[in-house]
Amino acid sequence: MEPKIEIFLEKDYEEETEARAARDQRKQELEQQGLICLAQDCISVVSGWMVYLLQVVPEETPAGERSPRPRAGRSRSRAGAG
Repeated sequence: MEPKIEIFLEKDYEEETEARAARDQRKQELEQQGLICLAQDCISVVSGWMVYLLQVVPEETPAGERSPRPRAGRSRSRAGAG
């Protein structure tokens, strides 16, 4: 499962607290489905508005199983190089 991020912008709500409450409610809904979620409060540097992020964290791949994609930044060493 790819990471999923939902964004709740302060400017889309009447009050800042409503945006945070909407994010927190969505977090509860997803956690009740057994998903792991991370919530972050950020400020847009450009506009100054609060941005409330909700990230659904993918489950860890069980040990011994191969990931469907290779990890970025890994390189193979060549035998005899040097």
